Amino acid sequence: MVLSFFTSNPKVFLVSKPGNTRRRNWLMLGTAAFCALLDQATKEAAFRLFAPEAAFPLKSAIIEQIVASGQKHALLEELLWIAPRVNPGAAFSLLSGVDHANLILLTASVCFILVLAWLAQTTFRTAPAWAFGILIGGSIGNLLDRVRTGGVLDFIHLGWWPTFNLADAAIVVGVAILILWIFFCAPDEKAEAEAEEPGSSG
Repeated sequence: MVLSFFTSNPKVFLVSKPGNTRRRNWLMLGTAAFCALLDQATKEAAFRLFAPEAAFPLKSAIIEQIVASGQKHALLEELLWIAPRVNPGAAFSLLSGVDHANLILLTASVCFILVLAWLAQTTFRTAPAWAFGILIGGSIGNLLDRVRTGGVLDFIHLGWWPTFNLADAAIVVGVAILILWIFFCAPDEKAEAEAEEPGSSG
């Protein structure tokens, strides 16, 4: 019943009224902080429990040892494993062999976060603030990894998908929510804005 309510009324959770800017910003920042902290906590727990040789901050020799070991620990047999990995590149190990890849990706991450914050206040000002918070929090989580270790810490392995972390999942969910907003809500809002323009009725 609850599911049918949300599927029949997508705007209930896809639209955020732009009236209270301060409240919207606090919601976005709070969600981002929660996601980033949760991401960092789960990464540290996974590496300390399942890769005890990993002392933070991770040293390059330890990183190479973890990557070479290929170890994984089953939580749900044939479904979910904890597999500590350090990915020096982007998603799916892109740019992992490129010189100064970490510096390039650090710069790109900072720019991405700033662009998201700007979009949340302009073009997407009625999109859900928490979706931007999830996106920004996930980006900050992986950004902190790059600053601390020179790569992104991954540990969730499903067998049929590249190893990832909660920050990656948060980014995917945030993007999915914004795509839904674009398809379900943006066209209606554009039509409403055009209808309110002077002279539009005749």
